[in-house]
Parts: sequence; structure tokens; C-alpha cells
Amino acid sequence: MQPFTSLADVCEISTTEVTHMALKDAIQTQPMPAFETDEEYDTMTAEASAVAAPAPAVAQASVPAVAQTTAVGAARAPVKFPPIYADKQDNFDIETVVGLSMAVERIKAEQGACYIGNDSLGTRCRVEIISWNYRWILSPGLQSKDPGYEESKQFLANTYDNQTVYGKDVTVEEYLQELKEVHAYDKAHKSMYIDLFGMLVWTEKKGEIPEEERKMVVVQLSQTSAGQFAAFCQTQGVLVAKGVVKSVSDVVEIEAVARTKGSNKYTNFSFHVAK
Repeated sequence: MQPFTSLADVCEISTTEVTHMALKDAIQTQPMPAFETDEEYDTMTAEASAVAAPAPAVAQASVPAVAQTTAVGAARAPVKFPPIYADKQDNFDIETVVGLSMAVERIKAEQGACYIGNDSLGTRCRVEIISWNYRWILSPGLQSKDPGYEESKQFLANTYDNQTVYGKDVTVEEYLQELKEVHAYDKAHKSMYIDLFGMLVWTEKKGEIPEEERKMVVVQLSQTSAGQFAAFCQTQGVLVAKGVVKSVSDVVEIEAVARTKGSNKYTNFSFHVAK
């Protein structure tokens, strides 16, 4: 499987499909968690950053959408409706991403609200986007209720190019095979995330934050939330290309949306133009 290198890769769809498909087709071959739970989301992202030892920067596949080639080597046509914020992808290199992920505060979606730690920001907040990147978490596949869960957390790992495990001299496929065959984690899998870095400028509870008091945060998007982000970027890209809107601000409004599926309750992020 080829790694995603731009929002255009995960949103290469027709304008009528934009708000419905977005990231779905591009990640259909990746294992999707049964439900996007806060427990899985927070534990996996935090622990994976902590267990990854520093290593030389992994070369990333950073191919502009207009220069990508097909499997037979023919040049791909330019993206007709380029998504917004494509210019923000990978503004931070891998080492910076790893360092910031362990240093800055994280905004998470929980119980229908945006949270930093135990502090609720309200259902909405606004972030000025500085950089975003793809990240895949390699997990043994256990949940907190499963026997051996705590022990399994030591095997959480990250990959930023979907090919090489960060901090380990091993490929993604080799590592997953090791988890399954050597450590007997038959549910081992990888899950795609997006790390969205920016300045927190407004929250529903506190309103506009003075410029001198603003701080950098990271919003870590699981697969479902990443799909919402991709759909938003592509939709706005279409509107800009058609001249419906002249431009889009670097500030995006993020909403925490509580959802229920059967007996499972979870919260996703959705994205909106900041008014």
C-alpha cells in the first residue's frame, strides 16, 4: 500500500461525493477500530509517543499532488480542486513533531466536548493551523478491559511514512508480523491518525484568547475525525476553486460531536469555517 502524501490523495473524489466519502476509500484497506473510543484514542497516542526512542529522521514520501505518477509511470493530472491547508502539511519535520507531541497540550474529544486534560473548553474551539501530518499507530490490539493490556502498551509504536517504524530498524509489515507471531497478539494492527498543530485562539467557554496568552496545542485526529478534516478541506477547496468563497482563514473551528453506536458512546471532531 502506498503511503498517503497529501489531502488530495485521501480526497481524490468528485465534487458530489466530497462530503460523504473523503478519507473512507483511501483507508479502507487499513484496520478500522470497531468504535472510536476516547480510551483507545488517548492511550494509544500518548503511549506511542512515549515509547518511541529518538532516531535519525525517516525520509518521508512528500510528492506534490501535481507531480505524482500512476502505477504505470504516467504523470497524474493536476488536482482540479486542491484542498485547503495542503500547504500546511509537514511544515514540522518528524523530530519536531515527536518533540512537540510530548511537550504541548493535547486537545481531545471526550463526552461531547473539547478537553485539555480535565478542563473542558466547551463543545467548540478554534485553532490557527501551523502544521499537520499523518501518523500511523501500530498496536497489539488490546483494550483496557482485556487481560494483559498494561503489558501490551510497551509494544505501541509509530510510523510517519507508513513504511518504517519510528525509532526501530524494522518495517511496518515486519513489526506487525512480530507482534502476531512472536508475541501472540493476533489482533495487532495499524491505525491512521493526523496530528494537527496550531495556536489555540478561541474556546466556547472563555471566548477569544489574547494574542500574548495563546499557546500551541496538538489536536490528534483518529481515523473518523481525520476523515471529517479531509472532507472539510476538500469541500472548502472546491468552493474556493469555483469562486464561491475568495479565501479561507488559517483558523478553523473544531467541534466535538458526541455519538452513540449500540451501547458504545464516543466523541468525534468535526470542522467548520470560523465565523
